[in-house]
Amino acid sequence: MSLQRVVKQSTRSLFGQSLKFSSFSNCSARFDPREPPLTLAHFVQASAARQLWRTCLRTIRGLPDKSTRREMAMWARHEFESHRHERDLEQIKYLIAAGRKQLELMTETLMRSGI
Repeated sequence: MSLQRVVKQSTRSLFGQSLKFSSFSNCSARFDPREPPLTLAHFVQASAARQLWRTCLRTIRGLPDKSTRREMAMWARHEFESHRHERDLEQIKYLIAAGRKQLELMTETLMRSGI
């Protein structure tokens, strides 16, 4: 077998592999050309939302009662999931600020109650 033939076959298999792994069939359901693209501000707010989520989980993890932890985690998850697809930046900023305030109030209330 000549060297050119080996190079052609390995190149074909290499390209065949890369085409197989670069399928966008799963991504087409997410992309909607009618919606405006996300901006840098959206990604910054998404980062702030993830930070708030992690802070909530850390706070909840510190609760001593298992049933209270479970209930608070379910509540937090429901709140985040219900606004998961929000795209309005002002609304997202408001939700993050409200979430921080709720977390602060929850922490104060739990500390006062002795939990």
